[in-house]
Amino acid sequence: SIMPSALHEVLSHREKEGWEIEWLDNLLVFKDSGVWGPEDHQSGYAVLRSTNFNNNGSLCFDNIAKRRVESIKVGSKKLVKGDILLERSGGGPKQPVGRVAYFDKDGDTFVFGNFITRLRVKDGTYPKFLLFMLLGLYYQGATNKLQKQTTGIRNLNFKEYLQFEIPLPPLSEQYHIVAYLDQLQSSVDELRRLQQETQKEINSVTSAVLDKAFRGEL
Repeated sequence: SIMPSALHEVLSHREKEGWEIEWLDNLLVFKDSGVWGPEDHQSGYAVLRSTNFNNNGSLCFDNIAKRRVESIKVGSKKLVKGDILLERSGGGPKQPVGRVAYFDKDGDTFVFGNFITRLRVKDGTYPKFLLFMLLGLYYQGATNKLQKQTTGIRNLNFKEYLQFEIPLPPLSEQYHIVAYLDQLQSSVDELRRLQQETQKEINSVTSAVLDKAFRGEL
């Protein structure tokens, strides 16, 4: 599809003049695991899980789990805009573990679940650029070989994941690339929406024709 192809194109520019190659671990301020607790729909905190990940690197804020989490933990686990969430455990036969998603909200308090690892990026790297690079590696199948399976759950070999080599252009170029990929993603989403609307119209017309046929009105 269009988006994976575009990400592959950016990843392939690793030898371009002015670009550096950095291990993922060297680009992070810190990386930490999430929290969990008993359900509490009344006063619990919003906990993001891998079920809230979209395959394009965004987050879906429907069906948010509400969990009782100690306030002291919430202070250190509260997500801030620009945090990258990594699905470290989960996945399935048709969906390898290792998906990533970008947290892009201000104000509201969200924490993240215990199967998720948060990656916070150092100054000098645009977080969304890194998100797209990690998404591109995932599309290329780079996380497939880092999976370990125990009791039906797939776990990511995080130590090796941190050794991924990330092609890193100057910061201004990172912003330019992200703007291009965001625009491309918007076009893909719009095409998908129009396709779904067209399919609904086709189904509606087909249903009406069949209904008339069954009643002998054709």
